[in-house]
Amino acid sequence: QTNDDQFTGLTFEYVSASEDFNGVTKEIGWFEFGSCVEGPNALEFPSGYTLSELVELARYAITVKIIPADKLPTDDTADDFSVKADICSNPIFALGHGYEMSYTLDTSTFDVIGQTSASSPDWIGTDTAKYRLKNTCGGAPSLISTDYMEIYHACGNGGGIHVSIESAIPMCWWDIGDYLGESMAIWLGFDVDKSTWCELDDSGIYQLRPTGSALIESLPVSAFSASSTHDHCAPENARFNTAASGEGTSIAWGDAWCAGTSAVGEYLEVDLQELHSINAIGTMSRVHDSTTLQRVTSYILQYSVDGSQWYTFEGADGSVLPGNTVADDEVEVVNNLSPAIEARYLRFYPQTWYSYMSMRVEAYGEPVLTDEGWYLASGTAGACFSATSFATGYEFNAPYAGEIIGAKLVYRSGGVNCNSNQYPDSYWGCGNGHIYTELIKEDAAGNAALYPTSSTDTVTTVNTWDCANGCTVKSWLSDTYNANSNEIILMDASTPYVVDESDIFSLQYSEGCCGVSTSDNAGEACADVYFYYSVDCSTLDLDTFLSSCS
Repeated sequence: QTNDDQFTGLTFEYVSASEDFNGVTKEIGWFEFGSCVEGPNALEFPSGYTLSELVELARYAITVKIIPADKLPTDDTADDFSVKADICSNPIFALGHGYEMSYTLDTSTFDVIGQTSASSPDWIGTDTAKYRLKNTCGGAPSLISTDYMEIYHACGNGGGIHVSIESAIPMCWWDIGDYLGESMAIWLGFDVDKSTWCELDDSGIYQLRPTGSALIESLPVSAFSASSTHDHCAPENARFNTAASGEGTSIAWGDAWCAGTSAVGEYLEVDLQELHSINAIGTMSRVHDSTTLQRVTSYILQYSVDGSQWYTFEGADGSVLPGNTVADDEVEVVNNLSPAIEARYLRFYPQTWYSYMSMRVEAYGEPVLTDEGWYLASGTAGACFSATSFATGYEFNAPYAGEIIGAKLVYRSGGVNCNSNQYPDSYWGCGNGHIYTELIKEDAAGNAALYPTSSTDTVTTVNTWDCANGCTVKSWLSDTYNANSNEIILMDASTPYVVDESDIFSLQYSEGCCGVSTSDNAGEACADVYFYYSVDCSTLDLDTFLSSCS
């Protein structure tokens, strides 16, 4: 098999529905790289795999875990042994290129530029666990396939991890020379959809490669606008390759959008023509500008579904995204968006720039396919729900009267938590994997939960309780969705609901709604809510519409 075939055909042994990486959650598929018995023993590989095959497979890994052999990679890592590498961090770069993970490597030369400290941000774990990674030696890193054949060597650390694959110098130690009663396993973590992996971008940053199609490069001139524009730098010239689109001015002049004046508050707007799921944004400097290389060095991204209600993307490091700091007009700087956003319209607000406010932009993703029968119920403002109280102020009505047989929840922003001392925030529930969000109908005679129920498609478990506010669903599980799914579809044709345009609905978080066990809860999240009607009223003639949908 080729290396790509091995990766695409790989079957994950375990899947983490919501793995936390310093505040960013991602679904991870796990495959064991090897395991060993504590003591002077070498790492053993999974049956049917050679070392070279595993090293090649590691090129596609986005994280790695070193854990006790009797634990699963899906288990919590908050113990004194388990550590995991942050997404696309330097240890992943090293392992994916065949080197031990004990040093910080230059991504261009593979030279050692640092040792692993006990506080390294590249690794996630308790202080005790991370101390075992401390490496104080200099020198060059070892290639796994040659040299000392070490996976990790906490050099100069008598209480550190030493693990090798060489039978001549076999090592499997959490604390070299001391038996702590724990064998060891090393697990490779992959994007569960196999749609992305770590790559060096043009600026030398090792990060997740953008997935999906380039959305901006072929847009028409009419799709671009701006708060202001300088001569010869029209908004449509923000495309990476103006000539490729067949429209716009010549590339000699159309080399970027340039603001009328370089001042915070100016923006470039792009209409993607239809709703898209966007997972990455790329920016480039102005071309043919060898003397000053005008460029935007940081910016804020805003997005909108309808062009009137705008939201600011908030990444792990805040709302200001890094731009083009390198003086090279062929360098694209990519910012991955986690979670992905759904938008038709994008605005780029430069915050800092070099020489003059000029930029080119690209977005990566795919169109959002909307099925006939789905109608937005929550309006442009969306519906928010609180983990700590009954949510008010976000009620919405049915888009029209009729019979609904399903609802779709599309994550928009925020996060909720049933135990902020133990779990990271989630979109719909808690770090324990359970979903706590439900759709209720508010009524003076008594609120009632509509979705989910035990008969809702894909729902496997519904835990209920008595709740004065009508949130009778305490928590639930699905064989398709989890607490961090970007969208959740709840269909139940066997239990239709007749709704009227005056009916009031809301999203609620069970514990917050009921005011139960909220002392350790935290957060608020927002979503778009769609209703699915048993009859698609948009396709009917007037008489049928009046009889069925009014």
